[in-house]
Amino acid sequence: MLKIDGVHVDTGKEYYNSNMKEFNTKINPNSSSKNPTPTKFGLDFGFANTNALQKFLEHLAPIVQADPMAKVSPEDVDDSFDESTPPTEKDAIIKARIGQGAYRKALLDYWNGCAVTGCTRKVFLISSHIIPWSKDKEARLDPFNGLLLTPTLDRAFDNGLISFKDDGLILLSSALSKTDLELLHLDATLRLRKVDVKHLPYLAWHRANLFKS
Repeated sequence: MLKIDGVHVDTGKEYYNSNMKEFNTKINPNSSSKNPTPTKFGLDFGFANTNALQKFLEHLAPIVQADPMAKVSPEDVDDSFDESTPPTEKDAIIKARIGQGAYRKALLDYWNGCAVTGCTRKVFLISSHIIPWSKDKEARLDPFNGLLLTPTLDRAFDNGLISFKDDGLILLSSALSKTDLELLHLDATLRLRKVDVKHLPYLAWHRANLFKS
């Protein structure tokens, strides 16, 4: 990757996250622990221009080809910007978007299907953030800030028309009529198939900030 003109890695800017499967491990030099253990890490790539990003994505293509929903294109990145977007913010957004393929894989590995229905057909599964990625930079690639949902559930969740209690039971917005619920096949018995304690802060944020009770 570093042989591509315009692609670089900033020294000492590795990204550490124990949830990243199949990544190499090493001691995080910035760890505050007295006896740190090796942690999964990845490199923090930077791009001098759009052409460098294009070449980088071409090299990534074979990795994500098996899952069309995980693909990233320059258009996916460019639609986030306008002329006023600062270069540092643009670089951060590019890096976050490139990470979405690995993020989706982590959700597929964790949920093994829709978090509610159990549907396993990947074409119907959307990697949905609990706290939107634009709202919390630190949580963008945390798999516990994500739910794997079918399209109807994903759209309802993103728009605050449904949420989930700490025990996983669905919450239905009063904005949804009885007819809406019937047509969308939503009912009060639906629930997340499992909930980890690490999901709870994210679910609480969604209920407090997005859910239209």
